[in-house]
Amino acid sequence: MGSQVQFFMTYEDEIVFFETVSSSLDAYFIYNAFTDPSHMVIESLLPIGSTLYDSNLSICFSLESPYLNYQFFNFYSVDLSTSEAIQFNRCEKVNPWLSNGRLWYEKNLDEAEKSSKFLLSAKWIFKWLKKNYQKNSNGVYIGPEAFNQWQKGNLQLGPTL
Repeated sequence: MGSQVQFFMTYEDEIVFFETVSSSLDAYFIYNAFTDPSHMVIESLLPIGSTLYDSNLSICFSLESPYLNYQFFNFYSVDLSTSEAIQFNRCEKVNPWLSNGRLWYEKNLDEAEKSSKFLLSAKWIFKWLKKNYQKNSNGVYIGPEAFNQWQKGNLQLGPTL
C-alpha cells in the first residue's frame, strides 16, 4: 500500500524543498529515468525542462542495492516498488496554469515492510510539506511562493490529476 500527497510548487518552492530534504535527511534526489547510472544524482535542482527526464524524480537515502533498484530497457528506470525511494513528480507550467505534482512511495516490498529508516524519513518529508504548505479545498498542498503568486493573481493552479 502506498502513500501520496499532491502539491503545487513553484521553482522557488522546489529549491527550498530540495535543500531542506537534502540537508535534513542526508537524502539524494535522482532521476527516475537516466542513461548512465553515474549521472543519476541531481547535485543542484534546475528549472523543469532544463534536462531530459527532469520532471519525474525520486528521493532516496542510499544509492546501493537493495535500497535502490533500477532496470534497463532503452534507458535505466528506477523500480519504485522494490526501491526505498519516494517518487517526486514536479509541477509543470502548462499554459495558462501550473499542473500539480506529487510525492508517492510504496510502504511494502513483496512480503515485508521497507526499512524503518526509510519509512521514518518518508513520513518526515510528508509531515514537513503538510506543515509548511497551505492546504486547499481539494486537499492539495500549495507551496509558500505558489500560494503568494496565486493570491496575487499571477499564477493559476491547474486541476489536480
